[in-house]
Amino acid sequence: MRSSRRIWVIGVALAVALVPALAFASHPDGFEDVPDSNVFHDDIDWMQETGVTKGCNPPENTEYCPDRQLIRGEEAAFFHRYDGYLRGSLEPRLLPEECAEGQVAAYDGTAWVCADPSGGGTTPGLTAAVGDPVTVEPGATGDAVATCSTGQIAIAGSVNPLNDTFTVSTSLDGATATMTVDNTTGTEAVTVTPYAVCAGD
Repeated sequence: MRSSRRIWVIGVALAVALVPALAFASHPDGFEDVPDSNVFHDDIDWMQETGVTKGCNPPENTEYCPDRQLIRGEEAAFFHRYDGYLRGSLEPRLLPEECAEGQVAAYDGTAWVCADPSGGGTTPGLTAAVGDPVTVEPGATGDAVATCSTGQIAIAGSVNPLNDTFTVSTSLDGATATMTVDNTTGTEAVTVTPYAVCAGD
């Protein structure tokens, strides 16, 4: 009887010791209370990795508390941190606001900069062309056009801003990028600015 009781106690002790170890193994950097089986596991991990959330039990911040209600202060923190994440990840890829007369926006592999198009080999190989803003009414489609400078070809195009209320298809023809904005399912007019990524001299 004592032998079987001892085996049972040892078994329980091993189980208790192994459970946290297994949880840690499956979530080396994640929150302790968000298992793989949680339907929002990947989303919560992303929020932690990007710094949008730090956890719900400061200063340890080892838990997320996925089932409790969000308070307004935490909501403000989420938005504030997400704004910082967006600025940090997107700003280097945004076009410069304005270049001097005669210069073009050029991508140097890290960020868009203003460059002299006749830079004698120093000008980055990609430049940007920006077209005129276009307004597309609800229930309609419209074309937004951006044209590269002489000697360049358009290798990509898009519109700014992009959102879920309309779709955009891009057609490239030499130096011209035409973005067709489909707002047929929208309920409001959308105004977009087209741009093209250009390559060449």
